Amino acid sequence: MKRREEVRSSDFQEAEAIRQAQRGDANAFELLYRLHSSRVFALCLRMLKNTAEAEDLTQETFLTVSGGMRMVHCGGPVQGGPPELSGGGGRRR
Repeated sequence: MKRREEVRSSDFQEAEAIRQAQRGDANAFELLYRLHSSRVFALCLRMLKNTAEAEDLTQETFLTVSGGMRMVHCGGPVQGGPPELSGGGGRRR
C-alpha cells in the first residue's frame, strides 16, 4: 500500500501530466496512456468479451480523449480511470 506522501506525489504528477496534455504535450498524453490503458482495456474486455474488439475500443477511447483534452476539467487525478477516460463520467467545463 502506498504511503500518503507517495499518493499525493503521484496525484500531483498525474494532474500535471493532464495539464500538459491539455496543452498538446504528446509525451504527457503518452504517460497518461501508460498509466490507464491497461485498466481501460480490462474494462473493455469485460464488457465485450473479445480481445480484438477490446483493443480497438481502448484505442478509440484514447483517440477520443486526446481530441477532447482541452475540455476535460482537471480537478484532480483520474483515479477511476475507465469512467473518466471513456467519457462516461468525466466532468466537462
